[in-house]
Amino acid sequence: MTQTAQVEQVRVLKLTLHGQLVGYLAGFQGGRNPWRAIKPHLVDVMDKARTQWLQALDSLPMNPAHKRSLRIHWQTLQDDFQVK
Repeated sequence: MTQTAQVEQVRVLKLTLHGQLVGYLAGFQGGRNPWRAIKPHLVDVMDKARTQWLQALDSLPMNPAHKRSLRIHWQTLQDDFQVK
């Protein structure tokens, strides 16, 4: 009896903010994204977003009104994705 290994291609999205790597998201070809594979990466990215993005935003050369809008937007996201 022969077993055939099924290999799937994984696409990786590199997430950066102000030129700094903040994490990766991985997805499987065909649109199948098992939560078990994604959750640890998503949790890691959100932890980094919450600890680094607000500080990084202060140093960006952006219009202050745009910075305020972005902060407000981050707070209107679902609880799991809010950056406060």
